[in-house]
Amino acid sequence: MPDYQIHDLSERQLKFGYWLLTHARNFKKALIIALIAVSALFWGLAIYGLTVYLVNSQQDQQIIQGIADNDIDFEGFRQRHKPQDLVFGPSQLIYTGNNKYDFSAEAYNPNLNRGIVALSYFFTAGDFTTATESITIWPGQKVLLLSLANQTVRRLTEANLQIDSLVWQPLGQQAIDPSVEPVTVSEIEFTQEASSKQRSYVTFNARNNIFKNYWTVDFQAALYSGNNLIGVNQIRVNEFLAEETRALEMSWFESLPRVSRVEVTPLLNIYDSANFYSLPGQAVEE
Repeated sequence: MPDYQIHDLSERQLKFGYWLLTHARNFKKALIIALIAVSALFWGLAIYGLTVYLVNSQQDQQIIQGIADNDIDFEGFRQRHKPQDLVFGPSQLIYTGNNKYDFSAEAYNPNLNRGIVALSYFFTAGDFTTATESITIWPGQKVLLLSLANQTVRRLTEANLQIDSLVWQPLGQQAIDPSVEPVTVSEIEFTQEASSKQRSYVTFNARNNIFKNYWTVDFQAALYSGNNLIGVNQIRVNEFLAEETRALEMSWFESLPRVSRVEVTPLLNIYDSANFYSLPGQAVEE
């Protein structure tokens, strides 16, 4: 019989070891039961999740189909937010004598949130073509597209406006705020010389309403007899100082019918920062 020698073991350790040996089968059964319980729990959760998915799958399909059917109308959004088209009046031709003609057409920008930084245009009359002109139109502004003093020996009878190019500019990208009219006109008067009907003139006051100086500002005038446009003209003013009021005059040197109404419109490129300047020591807008 082998001789087992046990060293350095206390009686308490021996009793614990004997207890483990006698209960080993019970530990094994408990471990198996625990593993079965954990496996059953996971399988139960999996079966429950599958059941919920199958029950709700039809509803999920309906939601997905609804999302697919609810496409964003990008084309409709673009149409609603694109600039409104310019409104053009009929092109008109005015004979001013000495084989010279003035061309004119009214243009109105109905957009209040964007202007036109450059509208390039020209007129045709039969095979006659004017030089190309360019104009800036503020948001909500009405202007005249003009081509003045066109000379030809041929008799012109019908004018047609041709748009060469058009550049829109959103509000907020201009050099000054157009919510306050940068230039206004007042005290417009038409005078026809009594001694000779060959010279008529319009006088008016123009005011620079902001704390910026303008290198150039154009002014155009339209003369009406009733609702008929009978005369047009345009002048340029240089170095128009901040808050300055200037008396201006435009002349006509042809015989005109009775004038019942005069309109004067300022033309200023509010998008070109190079058209504004400050003087040393001058107050400026913040």
